[in-house]
Amino acid sequence: MSNPEVTTVISDPLPLYHQSIKINADSLSQLLESDEQLDAASLKSVPRHDTIPAAPDGGYGWVVVLSQFLFNFVVFGTNNIWGVYQRSFFQTDHIKGATMVQLSFVGGVGLGLIFLFGPVVGWMQTRFGTRSALFLGTILMALGLELSSLATQARERMFIIWHLFLSLSIMWGSGCSLLFLGSVAIPAQWFSKKRALATGLASSGSGFGGLVFAPVAQALIDRYGVSWCLRIMGFVTLALGLFASATMKTFQKPAARPATQARRRHPFDPAIMSAPGFKWLLAFAFVNLFGFIIPFYFLPAYATSIGVSAQTGATLVAIVSGVNAMGRILSGFLGDAIGRINAGMILVFLSGITCFAIWTFANTFAVLLVFTIAYGLLGGAYWALITPMTAEVVGLAKLPGALSIVFLTNVIPLIFAGPIASAIYTSTGSTSYIGSILFTGSVLCAGAMLLSGTKLAKNKNIWAKV
Repeated sequence: MSNPEVTTVISDPLPLYHQSIKINADSLSQLLESDEQLDAASLKSVPRHDTIPAAPDGGYGWVVVLSQFLFNFVVFGTNNIWGVYQRSFFQTDHIKGATMVQLSFVGGVGLGLIFLFGPVVGWMQTRFGTRSALFLGTILMALGLELSSLATQARERMFIIWHLFLSLSIMWGSGCSLLFLGSVAIPAQWFSKKRALATGLASSGSGFGGLVFAPVAQALIDRYGVSWCLRIMGFVTLALGLFASATMKTFQKPAARPATQARRRHPFDPAIMSAPGFKWLLAFAFVNLFGFIIPFYFLPAYATSIGVSAQTGATLVAIVSGVNAMGRILSGFLGDAIGRINAGMILVFLSGITCFAIWTFANTFAVLLVFTIAYGLLGGAYWALITPMTAEVVGLAKLPGALSIVFLTNVIPLIFAGPIASAIYTSTGSTSYIGSILFTGSVLCAGAMLLSGTKLAKNKNIWAKV
């Protein structure tokens, strides 16, 4: 005898029509019986939606590293060659009378703003998505370079200074902030054992950017003038930024939270500040960056002061940037080998020693070249290791919030480092850079000593791998 059938009738929106769906009764009873057999153990085997998957340590992560490399290439590559622009602006007829301190502020404010808008960038990423923030940053950065090219067409010096502030400082810096802060923590999500290496490779883009942009910018300035140089750089930035924005991808997506929890969430987790060694890390970040950028800004002018041509001075910026890129990669290897904090402490201290031991005696091109290579090799440790060092202190889950705090401490030193060094130089009657050099070496060594506080807070054993 055939099995009875259950017929379910679903009313159709149109009158006089209906559809019958026949379900075998035995199949229905078996389905209900199997459903009842689900026990607690089987429910536990269902994966949780808020579980963070393990980092793949590769795969598409290397594409993400390339994207971050390109962001660093355009953001810090264009900033590392500010000394080339500054020397050109300083010697341009339209800007005669502008002081070195004023021009240093233009570059310093632009660089400082990169790290100022952490909370804003985080809100934009949450509200509009990571790629939307990156695309907007690319457009603002390119537009800032394009508009700054119009400054040299003005006839009044003060108009030029304010034009440069609005375009190269405010607009360019805001765009760079969206690009850098919107992507800097993403490569670390894709890696665990190779995290320092991955961030070192991504960070090396800034060095390679300076390596490429410095001689190209000087050649463009010599042939077409600074205005066309800035325009061309703007188009290059736009192309590379759009490609990197399209290929950047996050790995860990935060689980959805109820609306009530989302409203109570604070931009910064207060527990971050109480993490052992984090305050020492902030002190290190603040002091160290008063020295880091000065050689990049002052090498072109210093080179011409000892009789080296402008093109050769730009070449020195390219060399220090290129070696700096290699140094960041080596910093990543060393950090994975001996500990990220250990490597940062040693390399930053040695970069300060190069200022005392080599730069103070660089009265010839040969000695200056030795300093350029030595500082380039050691000076990039901060940018290569700050992300893995921060992750070491607060953990990966709190890394984005912690990095926002760290980068906020970068704002003041990056804005004022160049002007302070310029003021020290002009206080000597613009005849000697020795005061600026000693200032640079002192703050770098002091920063390394502060980082030792982070190490001891994490582990009292001075030989421990931290």
